[in-house]
Amino acid sequence: MSKQSNYIEKISMKFNISQLNRTIIALLNNGTNRKFASNVSRLFGLFDVQKTDIEKEVRSYLIRTICSIICEKNIIDKDAILSFIDLDGKYKDDAEVILNDLFNKEISENEMSELDKTISNQLRYASVENASDDLMDMMQNLKTGNYDSFEEEIENINVGVEGLAKNLRNSRVSLEDSKSDIGLSNSSFINILDRQIKKEKNPSSKVKTGLQTLNSILNGGYEKGREYVALGTAKSGKSRFLLWNAIWAKKYNEFQLKDPTKTPVVVYLSLENSNEETITRIWNYCFGNNDELKNHTAIEAAKKLQQCNIFTPDSPGSPELLLWYRKNKSISTVDVNQMLEDLEKEGKECVFLVVDYLKRLRSAVPNKELRFELSQITDELSTISKDRDIPILTAMQLNRDAFRTIEDARNFDEKLAATNRLGASNIGESIDIIQNCDMGFIVNSVSHTEEEDGQLVFNDRFFTFKVIACRMKPPKISSFTHRFAEDNDMALPEDIL
Repeated sequence: MSKQSNYIEKISMKFNISQLNRTIIALLNNGTNRKFASNVSRLFGLFDVQKTDIEKEVRSYLIRTICSIICEKNIIDKDAILSFIDLDGKYKDDAEVILNDLFNKEISENEMSELDKTISNQLRYASVENASDDLMDMMQNLKTGNYDSFEEEIENINVGVEGLAKNLRNSRVSLEDSKSDIGLSNSSFINILDRQIKKEKNPSSKVKTGLQTLNSILNGGYEKGREYVALGTAKSGKSRFLLWNAIWAKKYNEFQLKDPTKTPVVVYLSLENSNEETITRIWNYCFGNNDELKNHTAIEAAKKLQQCNIFTPDSPGSPELLLWYRKNKSISTVDVNQMLEDLEKEGKECVFLVVDYLKRLRSAVPNKELRFELSQITDELSTISKDRDIPILTAMQLNRDAFRTIEDARNFDEKLAATNRLGASNIGESIDIIQNCDMGFIVNSVSHTEEEDGQLVFNDRFFTFKVIACRMKPPKISSFTHRFAEDNDMALPEDIL
């Protein structure tokens, strides 16, 4: 039976003299960042320093000593650090010369960031290298049957993998981690408050829709850094609702970008309808049931879409509506994030992401249990929205009980009442979806028909909306019903001022 080794292999030092000097300067000037000092201490504890290279040996000694003072004695002031350094011993003379030379020097923010990443990546490499031999040995034992207990061998592998994952997490870039840290005991907090107040006053901080009532429920629009989930039964109008919001985001918003040189882009990612189908749906949204796309030339159709502010070739400052199609389950949330990253390389910045829909994505780490998979996908999309400071809107299907509740309703009033009875317990597969998103709401399309002598004499359609979960400021109203446009099953009449 194999057991995981506790032996930690030393790794060769890949730092040159210049990098070692910058590490000393960074420690002296960033004593408040204990995570950085901890990462440096761990890494230099793993380095195998050649005893014949006295210059590297002395600098490594200084680095380990300064890290010890910061982490163990909680000394963060540069002058205080200097007073605690005991240079007695064989390194005394050389160390004093180096300290005198580096003590008053500084490194730029970019240099500090690059050094931080280098240390983090080398720690990760060391973690993988030290774990790989044990894990490969255990896997080989499993393949060859060289074990006493299959269950115990699997558990050993599990412990090894979890240990590696923990070490990788602990090796994260410390400066990136600390960017979101806020202290409420110093004057810098006033600057943070000022930024937040300006952000909330900024009209581009929220993505407005085409409906006044919906904007009111959303407290002005979809907020940056938030994830919203529309829930509904099959054929309830979820996909239409997502497409409406992508169109409204383009038509009714002006965006202030993090990088003013880029073009603002509203991204509509469909894992269900092809781009050709989506174009037809956009056409139907604009022109209703009685004006088919096939009756126009491409130039005529483009001009009509240009008049609707959908196709905007001559408006460089206008947001672009970008349609993406990927096959069902062909991409994960990691792929989505990379696609947004690639978009920035093209000179475009995503300002609103619509994903149609949740169940057709894969999580970063696939899970065989669907409820856990959906929970992870929701959580990962939420992380993307916060990291990129954009709102994300997606959708999920309600369960069969919800479908039966609506199907059993006999008339218009009963259908409206049935929609209002639906809640979080009707979410298909995973209630964790609601817990991981910032706002969840139920959407439904309801027909109001009347017949006389078996003949249809009246037919009207309504769209209903009801908030069922909200982690933000609770809306004053949480539901509304809106009539569809006349002779148009794809659109709601917009009423934004």
